[in-house]
Formats: sequence, structure tokens, C-alpha cells
Amino acid sequence: MTGRILILLITLVLTVFITGCSGMDTDGKKTTVGKLILEQDSITTITVVSGSSKQTSINIDDSDYIKKLLDEVQDIPVKRMSKDEDISFMKPRIQDEAMVSVYFYEYDTSKSLKGAIFIWPDGYVYAVDSESMMGNQRTVSYLSESKYPEIYDCIGVEGE
Repeated sequence: MTGRILILLITLVLTVFITGCSGMDTDGKKTTVGKLILEQDSITTITVVSGSSKQTSINIDDSDYIKKLLDEVQDIPVKRMSKDEDISFMKPRIQDEAMVSVYFYEYDTSKSLKGAIFIWPDGYVYAVDSESMMGNQRTVSYLSESKYPEIYDCIGVEGE
């Protein structure tokens, strides 16, 4: 097993463990992706990671590109996932080479993370609650209620 696959599997196991130990309510709360990305005015860098085991990543600091991407995902409705929904959705997708992860940072990648979304070519958008990532409870995950393949295309990963 390669190191990256092992890291992905460990991450999945830790997510399941943290989820199981949490008393957090997962009542199907709805929100938008934009509300899950903190301090959007301070975001100056994004990291786009393509693939899972054969990862390629680039840092983008083009403010026009970042604004366009934030505008595209801002109003996407998402629903909070229960522990079981999260596991059921992510387990078959965590090693998908077509997955694209987008991490939003203030200034550069050494600063605090302001948000993270994961996108697949079929158009599902998976987002995490950044504030929950900073606390002791499980990281709360959300999934788009509809598919948005245009977001995947907006990132420009075709052919990678």
C-alpha cells in the first residue's frame, strides 16, 4: 500500500472514530457552501489537489480566479451529513482519481485553513465546516443536494 493511500485510509478511519465519539446532532441542517468558507475576503491562496493516490497539486494566488470560484460555489445548497451518510458517501469515493480537493487559505498555505471542498466529475460537492475542524468535536461534513458538474469544470482539471 502506498503512503498516500495509507494516509487516506487513516484519515477515513479517524473521521469515523471522531464521528462515533461525538454527541453532535446531525439533524439534516441545511446551509450553503459559502457559509462554510470562513473570512472569504481574506482568502488569497487556494490549493487544488487532483486525485487521491496519484496526487498533483497547485497553489493559485490569482485573485480573479479565486473570486470566480468563490462566486461559483457560494450559493450551492448543502445538507449536513450524519455519520452513516458521511461514511456511505465517502468510502467508495475517497480513492477516486478524479476527485479534486480545494483548500482556501489566507495569504499562503502556512496560514490557517479557511475552508475545504471536494468535487467529483459527476457534480457532487462535499464541504466541511471549517469551525468544526478547529474544535474537539467531529468535523461536520455537508453534501450538495444536487449535482454541479460545472463547478468541476470551472476548476479546469479536465485532462489532468
